[in-house]
Amino acid sequence: MESTSGDRSHRNRDQTVPELGEIIVKAYKLNGNIIMPVFAVGRSQEILYHLGLNYQKRGLDN
Repeated sequence: MESTSGDRSHRNRDQTVPELGEIIVKAYKLNGNIIMPVFAVGRSQEILYHLGLNYQKRGLDN
């Protein structure tokens, strides 16, 4: 059990990844920043992977 999550249930990736993409696009359009605290190495790598996919998929790499 993760100490940062406790006994909370999390949504599945099929719901979370598109939401992450929407957040990236919104921040991009507003010239904003995204601050995401991550504590576990595995989770950090997974988040970076999905950030990269969303970045390319949504055409933000121009």
